[in-house]
Order: sequence, then C-alpha cells, then structure tokens
Amino acid sequence: MKNISLTLSLIILMFSNNFTMGTIHAESSNKNEAAELNGQLIRLIETIQEHYVDADKTSYERLYHGAMKGVLQSLDNQCQLLLPEPVSDSSINRRGEFGGIGVEITIRDGLLTIISPIVDTPGYKAGLLAGDKIIEIDGESTKDFSLMDAVKKLRGTPGSKVTLTVMRSDGEEIIKVPVTREVIKISNIKDARIINDDIGYIRIIQFNQAVVQELRDAIEKLKKKGMKGLVLDLRYNPGGLLTPAVQVSQMFLNPGDLIVITEGRNQADQKKYFAESNDNYPDLPLAILINGGSAGSSEIVAGALQDHNRAVIVGERSLGKGSVTSVLPLRDGAAFRLTTALFYTPNGRVIHGNGIIPGIPISIPPDELKKLLLLRCQSPDEKSETEVVDVQINKAIEVLKNPIEPQ
Repeated sequence: MKNISLTLSLIILMFSNNFTMGTIHAESSNKNEAAELNGQLIRLIETIQEHYVDADKTSYERLYHGAMKGVLQSLDNQCQLLLPEPVSDSSINRRGEFGGIGVEITIRDGLLTIISPIVDTPGYKAGLLAGDKIIEIDGESTKDFSLMDAVKKLRGTPGSKVTLTVMRSDGEEIIKVPVTREVIKISNIKDARIINDDIGYIRIIQFNQAVVQELRDAIEKLKKKGMKGLVLDLRYNPGGLLTPAVQVSQMFLNPGDLIVITEGRNQADQKKYFAESNDNYPDLPLAILINGGSAGSSEIVAGALQDHNRAVIVGERSLGKGSVTSVLPLRDGAAFRLTTALFYTPNGRVIHGNGIIPGIPISIPPDELKKLLLLRCQSPDEKSETEVVDVQINKAIEVLKNPIEPQ
C-alpha cells in the first residue's frame, strides 16, 4: 500500500527470511531488541489487516510488497521492487526492442524526470528534453509514481497515444506533449562522417554489446577518407552497459591505463577496470561532446579520457548517473534492484550526483537547440532547409584544428 508508512528499521527485518543470497541482520547487535522490533512489525500488520477500512488491500502479500517498496524507495531512486511481471518487462531493453516513447527516466527531487530522450524515437521527435519533469501522464499525476509505475504507463501498444504534461527544467513553462508510441529499436551509432576537411564525426546513441565493433568499423572507414582528428558525440547518450564503456574507452588509451573504479561496502564491489587491448587509437586527436543528457556509460568514457588528458571535453556538465545496481532475487518470484557501488573516474572523482565537467564549457541557445534536435533525427544524407549552428561541434573542430592541452 502506497500510504503505509513503516519505520525503516522495522521493515528491514521483514526481508530477513526471504533473501536467497543470505540473511540480512538488523542493524542493532542486540538480538533481543531485534526480536522485539520483529514482533512489533507483526503486530502492526495484524492490526492493519483487522482495522483498515478496505479489506481488499490488506492481504499479507500486498502489505509485504508495499513494505519492501517503501524500504527501497527510501534509499535512492535506482532501488526498486521488481514484481514478476515487471521483471520480465525489464528484459525488453536487453533485446533492444519494445513499444514506448523512447525516453530514459529517473526520479529526481521527488519528480519523474527525463534523463535523455533516445534519438529518433517518438519522445525525441516530440521535443522532449533532458531535465524535463513529467508531472502527469494522460492526466494522472506522477507525484507518487515509482519508476516501474512510470515505465508501465509510458510503454504500450505501438500506435497508441499518450499525453505527457511536462515542466521544463527551468520551471517556467508547463506544456502538454502528445506522443504516439512506436516499436523502439535501440541502435548504437547514428552517423559517422567527415565534417571539416580531415575531422571525423561519430555520434554514439547508447552503449550495448555491439557498439565496440560498430565504432571500430566507423573509425576505420573515416581513416580511409583521410580523418586525422575525431569528434565523438555523446550528447543525449543515456548510457547502457559497463563492459562496452570500458572497451570504448580503451580504444583511445594505452594498455594498463585505469578506466573506472567501482567502490561499495562489500569486497566484491571493489573493482578497477584497466585498458587491455593493444589494437587501439592512442594517438588519434579526440574531442568529446557531452551535455545534461549524457549519463552512465557516457560519463565513464568522458571521465576516463579526460583524466588521462586523452581528450578535450566540450559542452555542458553531464547528468551524474554513476551507480552500480544489482538485481537480486526473492523467493516469491519477485526481485529487487539495489544500488551496491558507485563509479569513480581514474583520478578518484565520484560521478554520481556530480557528473563530468567539460574542460571547455559551452551551451547551445534554446532556440537553436530545438532545431538541432529535430535535425539530428534526419539521415546525414538528407538536406535540411533549416539552418542550424551547432556551437559545440564548431568548438570541438576548432580545438582539434588548433590543439591545446587537453583538460
């Protein structure tokens, strides 16, 4: 039940007999006190079942799942309960195809917030932006929504429509955005081309297992066309998997270079990832574009190459989504997602909540940004009648043409 407010120390005890990976003990070392608290919890549930006005809402399973949701949501926005149906649904991302509007979302300051619209999806084409707050979905307030609640509302049958009430990140504008759901096919690289004499440009949309080979193929094709410097565009890239982020980073580093560190409370969560490959591009001049829609894996790549003075980072501060989440099973067929570690750059900077700060900060004016987002949906071969000045790409080209010490 959403409105049941249970004391954290009590609810934690509820998990003790249900984790398949081992027993979680109460924080108190006093076993008698723990037993007393456990007894209070049982009495609380019995009282709710006896006196709550709507008996249909007082099944043990409902109260049990409600308690777990409360515990997990009290930790951070990434922690959540995954009941059997959502667990199955969450695997759709791994297959690379689903019906929806194409946005990555989180809960920030209690509000459902867009991390990044995925390029070429309905949400992107409708003009949704990183940082937009979704305050209503089809007229229903999202105030008490969990992430899973929101995902279930946003996904649906391709061709069906959903209307979002959105508050812009500056808080000064509230608009209604109708979006028609489509089958979302998640790709990795949108385009790869020469953009200025001998400067190449590659835009990575997100990181999955195929991105490494796709990126290598794109670089090799551009090198054959005379590329001597590369602009790697990670703007509006919401991330993806850790391994591809490490593999992409090592393409531009020397073997043995530290790429990213994970640190958590358990020894298993203390890890360091190093560049291993000798088949890479350690001398290719490189500029990386990021903005507030760059998250997760994008931040790992940008942070690693920035710390090794391997690339100049151009654009705006990234989102700051750098945590490791583990999906752990429960005996009743459900599971839960738990934050178990944080990502750190090679120099020890924590990514989560801080983001990556560009060495060369530069913003795109709002009127140009809207035109640019629509232009980025087009094929590189399509001619646009709209004239757009991408000041971030221009600055990256300038830096590569007139090298300065990377930051």
